[in-house]
Amino acid sequence: MMKAGDISKRVSFVTPDTLAGEIAVRFKNAAGVDAFPVVRAGKPVGVITRERLNELRKSGGLWERRPAAHFMNAS
Repeated sequence: MMKAGDISKRVSFVTPDTLAGEIAVRFKNAAGVDAFPVVRAGKPVGVITRERLNELRKSGGLWERRPAAHFMNAS
């Protein structure tokens, strides 16, 4: 009999305090990943997509120092 663990895989995530620059590096190192869940105290609180991060980069400024909580999609 199969168990959930037989077909599931570990998912990489970020926290609300993870800086955008670090998330950009993670996306660069994981070409097939389009989004990271944002997790606080073991519970999902949002998501950050590659597309959203690219939009943030285009805005200029100090985007790399912004924490995930400021630009994640929480809905």
